[in-house]
Amino acid sequence: MFLHRIANALRRQDWAVIIIEFVMVISGVLIALQLDQWRESRAVDAREIKHLEAVREDIKRNIIDIGDAESALRTVTRFGYDALSTIATKQCASDCWLEVAAFFHASKWIDGRLNNTAYEEMKREGFPRDINLRDKLSIYHDLFVQTTLINAELPEYRELVRSIIPAHMQEHMWAYCFSFNGRNQTLIADCPPPKNLANVKETFDALTQNPRVELTLNFWLSTVSLVTLAMKKQEGQPDKIIADLTTYIDTH
Repeated sequence: MFLHRIANALRRQDWAVIIIEFVMVISGVLIALQLDQWRESRAVDAREIKHLEAVREDIKRNIIDIGDAESALRTVTRFGYDALSTIATKQCASDCWLEVAAFFHASKWIDGRLNNTAYEEMKREGFPRDINLRDKLSIYHDLFVQTTLINAELPEYRELVRSIIPAHMQEHMWAYCFSFNGRNQTLIADCPPPKNLANVKETFDALTQNPRVELTLNFWLSTVSLVTLAMKKQEGQPDKIIADLTTYIDTH
């Protein structure tokens, strides 16, 4: 139809009609392109918001996990200093069981890795597009990655102590000296001793008389102290990031 009208206009040399027809066609094409761009922009906006919402949920979970890790590290520190005191005095109660359990509890290692899967996926997609928000998220994750790296390797103290304590005794500790709630563990200070106490005093002597135990425990406690301090200094940062994410999501 369009070509037919143009052909007739050319035969009549009706330039006004020709120009109007071309303008209408070009305008239609431009409008169609603009609509496509608008739809694509809306789709990109929706993908970005979806990613940011997932990152926000990860950070909320991280707040809980970091709090649990801090609490666990404080408990590990308490048992560690109890063990150091025991090494200094070489004294224990009648069966030495709780002292041996303290050495074992002090060897607990905390996995402080953050759940940042959503953040890494978002970065691969090129989001967020806002430079300020991108920088804030990058700084937040870099801080906690550094904290995680401090505690990335299993301590030598852990391997040493768990090599000295007999396997059957450790099995009893896992059964009666810990309580589990999902991925979280609570260390029970006054857990019941095993029925057979034959090797407990022998184990106590091996732990308190081995100089490597004290040396590696000192090093492990210094690492725990550094990680706990780093976590403490970063308190409030996740809440600020969540607030920034919520503001961005609500305004886009």
